[in-house]
Amino acid sequence: MTPEELERIMNFIIERQEEFSRHLAQTQATMAAVAQSQLNYEARMLNHEERLDEHNGRIARFERSYTAISDLLRQHDPQLVTLTTNANDTNQAVANLTGNVAELNGTVTRLVETVDRYIKARGNNGTRGVRLKPRQVAPAA
Repeated sequence: MTPEELERIMNFIIERQEEFSRHLAQTQATMAAVAQSQLNYEARMLNHEERLDEHNGRIARFERSYTAISDLLRQHDPQLVTLTTNANDTNQAVANLTGNVAELNGTVTRLVETVDRYIKARGNNGTRGVRLKPRQVAPAA
C-alpha cells in the first residue's frame, strides 16, 4: 500500500470517528432530553394522582353528606309532613279569619250607617244630629 492510500484510509477512519462522536453527542443529548421529559411526565402524573385523590376525597365527603341528609330527611319525614299539613291548615284558617273579619267589617259598617240614620231620624237630643266621637262633648246650644 502506498502512503497516499494509507493516508486516505487514516483520514476516512478519523472522519468516521468524528462523525461517530457527533452522533454519540447527539444521542446523549437526545437521551438527556428523553430523561428530562420522563421526569416531567412523572411529576405531572404525580400531580394528577394527587388531584385525583383530592377529587375522590371530595366525592366521598359529598356522598357521606348526601347520605346523612337523606337519612335525616327520612327520619324527619313524618314531622315534615305534619308541619306542611299544619302550615296548610293555618293558611286556610287565616283565609277563613280574613273572610270573617271582612264580613264583620261589613256588619260594623252597616251598623254604623244604621246608627247614623237613627240619630238623624230621632233628632239630635242636644247634638244637632251630629254623631259624637267618644269623649266628645256636645256643642253648646
